[in-house]
Amino acid sequence: MKHSSRLTRKQWESLATGVHQLCRAYWGPSAELCGELLDGSFLQPFTAIAASMETGTDSDLAGLRAYLNNFSDPEALSAHLEEGYVRLFVYARGGVAAPLYASCYEDEKNPQLMGAAAVRMQKLLSDLKIHVSDDVREPPDHLSIQLEVLYFLLTQQCEPAQPTGAAVAADFAAVQMLPWVQSFHRRLADETRFQFFPLITGVLLSVLQTIAAQSETVPRQ
Repeated sequence: MKHSSRLTRKQWESLATGVHQLCRAYWGPSAELCGELLDGSFLQPFTAIAASMETGTDSDLAGLRAYLNNFSDPEALSAHLEEGYVRLFVYARGGVAAPLYASCYEDEKNPQLMGAAAVRMQKLLSDLKIHVSDDVREPPDHLSIQLEVLYFLLTQQCEPAQPTGAAVAADFAAVQMLPWVQSFHRRLADETRFQFFPLITGVLLSVLQTIAAQSETVPRQ
């Protein structure tokens, strides 16, 4: 970490907003999302707290801005990212580079859907009384669903930012997400054509590491 001091309340809120943005990104590109990428509003919450995050965050954000400068039209960016999203995460001859499901990283030599990670997530969703919309036809350990849960923990259980609430969010980030997201990020490391995805996943890692480090802190007013 760049700094060991706890986050301010404003930084904590920016972190939660960033988690929400990341959740949207891993559901797949859209013209609306791409418009926010091009006008800078998507990256704003990460920029606001970059000084309190991992050292690599600055380079990932700079790389994202440089990458996005190649596009001026949200529709063109959306079409480009959709091609990459499908090839990297949905379907590719010989298998996708990086599945979006935690279960696929429990035994990377024999990846399977609906493993123990999915069972844990289904129980957690039930315990938190979080209902996944009926139109979402993904296993409960999909990255965006995990990010939705993390956002809920940050904004609901941490209000008004009690230490126990922060610890729950930090534990979820550290135990349920970081180990497999690190492997997910490594699988994207050699991607050159669709660099948006390894770069945004680098930002995701910094966000998770920042949250995990806050387990014993309370955001200051």
